[in-house]
Amino acid sequence: MRSLFELVFPIALIVMALTFILILRYFTHRERMAAIARGLAPPGIMGKASTTSIWLFRSGILALMGGLGVLLGLWLGLGRGPWLLGGLVPIGLGLGLILCHWLFEGDDTAAKNP
Repeated sequence: MRSLFELVFPIALIVMALTFILILRYFTHRERMAAIARGLAPPGIMGKASTTSIWLFRSGILALMGGLGVLLGLWLGLGRGPWLLGGLVPIGLGLGLILCHWLFEGDDTAAKNP
């Protein structure tokens, strides 16, 4: 039987990491709300459409490559079978994100209405 430390340590690490992320997001939110209350435009609002399109493309490439890696790893490790769907899901997600980037890259309506 595993020791209690081996079971609790990974869960504690995950909880600590998620708590840290939550605290960072909270302070970022407070900073942005304070800037808006003073009548200032927080950084990142102006020109958000172009940065969103770039992040769609980057996220799509990352998801596509991750899906290909999982698909290849499962295929070489376990052979052909239904478990290969685990690699096809991120491939489809990545292709969808790349398609969104290509479709909305030149769209100016998002830049006019943030």
